[in-house]
Order: sequence, then C-alpha cells, then structure tokens
Amino acid sequence: MTMFGRRKSKQPEMATARLMVIKPRAGEPLELRVLKSTVSIGSGQDNDFVIREPTVSVHHAMLVLTEGRFELSDLVSTNGTFVNGRRVYNRRAVKFGDELLFGGARFVLANPAVIGDAADVVAERKTRQKILSSRAAFELALLMLAIGFGSAQYLAYLLYHEQNRLILAEAVPLPPSQIHPSPRSQSMERSAAPVAPPIALLRRAEPAAALPRPRPETSRARGTASPTAELPSRSVPVPADRGSGNDELAGAVSLMRMFPGSATHAGEPAGEFELTDLAGAPVSLSAMRGKVVLLTFWATWCGACRGELPNLEALYKNLKSRNDFMVLTINIDQRSESVLPFVRKNDYEFPVLLDADNRVSGAYDVRGIPANFIIDRKGKIVWDCAGSIDWSNRSLREAVEKLL
Repeated sequence: MTMFGRRKSKQPEMATARLMVIKPRAGEPLELRVLKSTVSIGSGQDNDFVIREPTVSVHHAMLVLTEGRFELSDLVSTNGTFVNGRRVYNRRAVKFGDELLFGGARFVLANPAVIGDAADVVAERKTRQKILSSRAAFELALLMLAIGFGSAQYLAYLLYHEQNRLILAEAVPLPPSQIHPSPRSQSMERSAAPVAPPIALLRRAEPAAALPRPRPETSRARGTASPTAELPSRSVPVPADRGSGNDELAGAVSLMRMFPGSATHAGEPAGEFELTDLAGAPVSLSAMRGKVVLLTFWATWCGACRGELPNLEALYKNLKSRNDFMVLTINIDQRSESVLPFVRKNDYEFPVLLDADNRVSGAYDVRGIPANFIIDRKGKIVWDCAGSIDWSNRSLREAVEKLL
C-alpha cells in the first residue's frame, strides 16, 4: 500500500497549492498541501513530501514556486518524473490541473480554492484540453486552407504568366550614331516634296495587279454621279490565293493580339536589300519571294538578343524543312569579325547576314534590338515587334504556323 507523509515545517506558510492523489487507495491521504516555495519529493524521510512507494526514488523530484510560477525538476530518479505523460529531464513549468507522476505515484496540482477531488480536477483539465485542442485543430484547418488556396492562386499566376510570357526582355535602344540615315531623311533635306516611307524606298518597283473597277457615269452639267450608275457586281471572281491570304491575315491578327502595340509597320512593303552571309555569299530578300520570312535584327553585345536567339534557333530547326518559310537574321555589329566565333560557340544554324554600316536596319527604322519582322510571300510586312521574344511559346508558334 502506498503511504504518504509530510515533514513538519518550522515556519508554516499559507498553502499555495495542493497535490491531490489520483484514485487513492483505502487509507491513503487524499491530498498534500504545498506550504513552502521549495518542496523536495521522494521516499526518503528527509524530504518535505515523503512518498512511501517502491517506484519512488529516495530523492525523486523538486517543486519550486518562483514569482507565482511552479517549476518541477527531476533529481535523476530511477523511474522518472512525468508531467501530463511527458518525462521531465531538467526543469519544466507546471500549472494547476497538470497531472504529475513520480514513479508509480500519480498526483494532480490543484488550486487550494478548488473544491472536489483529484478526479474532478483531472476531468476538468481534460475537458479544457479537448476544447483547446478542437479550437486549435479548427484554426489549423483554416490556416492550411488559406495557405493551400493562396499557394494554388500563386501557382496558377505563375503558370499563366509562364505560358503567356512572350516578351522576355525589352528592346535595347540603339545609339543614334549606329542608325544609318534612311533615304527618307536624306530626300527631305534636299526637297520638301513628300516622299514614300523609308521601307518602301528600298523595294523594287513592281507593277501592281488590280481588278477593273466600273466607273460611275457622271453628269457633265452638274458634275455629280448619275443615280443610274451601276455598283460593282458582287460576283467578282475570287483570286486563287485568297484562302492563303485569309490565313496570313488571321496569323497577323493573332500576333497583334498577343503583343499590344506591335505591328507598327504592318501593311508596308518590305525594303529590298542584298547582304553577305558569314561565308561571304550574297543573299537578297527578293530571292525569298514566295516564302514567309522571319527577319530578326540583333547584335552580339545585346543581352536581350542573347536571350532570344536560343528560342529562335529552335523555331528555325522545327520549320526549316518547310519550303515556304525562312529565318533570316541580320547582325549589326560594327566589327563583323566577332560574329562568326559567337555563332560557332553557340552552335547556331540559322542564316546570319552582316549589316555593319546599319544601312538595312536604318532603312527598316530599327531603333532597338532585337527587332523582328514577318514578311509575307508577296514581300509585304504583316507584323513587326521590338524586344526579345519567346519563340518557344505554343500560342506564338501556332500564330506563326497560321501564316504558313
């Protein structure tokens, strides 16, 4: 049978707490009052609280009250000291309602003002813990829900922008000294007469085929159109290439929607040019007539260009087997000898033309690089955009394929 004893204190103090026995045996005391700020607990007779229990060490534990706070420490006991089922190794704070276990002796620390037995105190503590646990679980569930929702929104944001990130970098502005004066500016210095746009001046003159339009009969007396004038018939023959023209228009519109503010030169005739490639062979734009041409202006010193070129190389390799598509890149480095080592170092296979004096880039009104132009089969610009473009984007690739 477990027996408890209490050593008499020379200077008794007002009780500050009670150690109430949980499920006491017959004849055992129901509680032990804490009358000192430092209380030693053990089976030895020299302890303040003597617990005559084989599982309790001679000097088992120490209960200390410091500034209104109880702390329990284990004195290297054999069977251990536990607070609410967790073993105490050094020192641990305890509060009213905590269950204390010294070896095999179980107690609960209670307030002296509490009326009832240890079982009631333990039941109240467990009820309070359940309420706190339920509240903590509910708050944790809300927190996890908020974190999960926020993470999902953030991942969706990243996925959306990753899929729709078409402009990798803004175009690098070219210094004015690098831009070759366009024929338009030179003509305006000599004459105030209106001239054609700079791109049109480089284009070879070609007769434009046009459908005949019926002229309305005019009244010589009044100089107005006759009310009996015939309108053009709706049954005008459709050109054989009208379907491909619609496809090119759809592709150009798709590109304009992807890049707001682009296509500033759309509809203008592409300026004719002839430049040499890295092998010294001449290449002209007129030789590409009948093909859709992607024209890109770049330089080795341009960081935005270096970001675009790998994707442009992948686009070139994927579509180079087509007979109706060509990628032409025009390098504007003033030191052309540095271009070939750069291309070989990066294993680029797309054609590179050299424009060291910026004659062609100036005629195309290129103010920043990289600059991209798409020219249709008839030599007309259908879309242009400045900036480093992600040619690996699926939507962008589909728009380019519409042009083909």
